[in-house]
Amino acid sequence: MPILNVLLEKNDADHTVTHVLSGFCALTVSIFEDHDHKLHCYSGENVMDEFYNYMNQEEQRIRTIVNQNNAMIELTEDQNISHKMATVCGTCEKISVQSDPRRDIIVMLLANI
Repeated sequence: MPILNVLLEKNDADHTVTHVLSGFCALTVSIFEDHDHKLHCYSGENVMDEFYNYMNQEEQRIRTIVNQNNAMIELTEDQNISHKMATVCGTCEKISVQSDPRRDIIVMLLANI
């Protein structure tokens, strides 16, 4: 989550105070170490331009990762047994996977998503 730094500029003529951006920090984190990213800090001119440029670069970097089509990891024998014995969907807890004759087709289709 990005953090923007703000400086206050006082104007003695009309007794106002103006917020002036001075920099930002951003950190992208992941449960996967390979995708954790370094802390990015910027302080200087054109803070908002730099901020939007950085966020656009991060968006592209993340899209590249998310759009990868990786093969699924095979289920262990215990996971296969648990899946075949399931009577309720482990996610929504509403759908009876065993009572649906299309279960194996649904599982195959989900494996290819």
